[in-house]
Amino acid sequence: MTAEVAVAALIMTGLGVGGYYALSYQPTYETAPRSTTASTTLNLTGLAALLAAPAIAGRFVCSIGRRSADYEGSCGYSIAFAYLGTLAAGIAFEATFRKQPPNCYDCAIPGPSAAAVLISYIAGVTTGAVVGWNLTKRRKDDLAALEPIFRAGPPPEALANWTDPTLGTSAALRIQVPLIAFAF
Repeated sequence: MTAEVAVAALIMTGLGVGGYYALSYQPTYETAPRSTTASTTLNLTGLAALLAAPAIAGRFVCSIGRRSADYEGSCGYSIAFAYLGTLAAGIAFEATFRKQPPNCYDCAIPGPSAAAVLISYIAGVTTGAVVGWNLTKRRKDDLAALEPIFRAGPPPEALANWTDPTLGTSAALRIQVPLIAFAF
């Protein structure tokens, strides 16, 4: 589970931070128009990165989980819960949008806190992807796993009276071949 959290957090940090700043980029030159072809392309690329990041993180969490020797599952819930985790960013956005500190009437915050939105986005999607995988994973078929048999056959009292069933042709020439073996 540690690998799942680490990989999802790294993916979300890279795509989330890069996508957020690409989405919010605007040229600052006074002579350049506020929106250019390059800035619009960068903004759309940032939006695409922010929208694709939960699917990528969920898929990576699922692929790490599928490599387990004990568990298997599908990636649908991991990806769905990753997208559900984006609600944390929406909550942080709403909580920090245009809020004024107490006793400060001239210092309105013009927009949401970028740090709060990014941290909640990264944490929400990472947590969602890992929780989605862990809720839906299932143990691999026990019949496929070869486990040692420590106690097989009749109880120890019955072993004292046990004789192997044998095949033989006559009493004079007897070849014994065990038909059943309880231990190897």
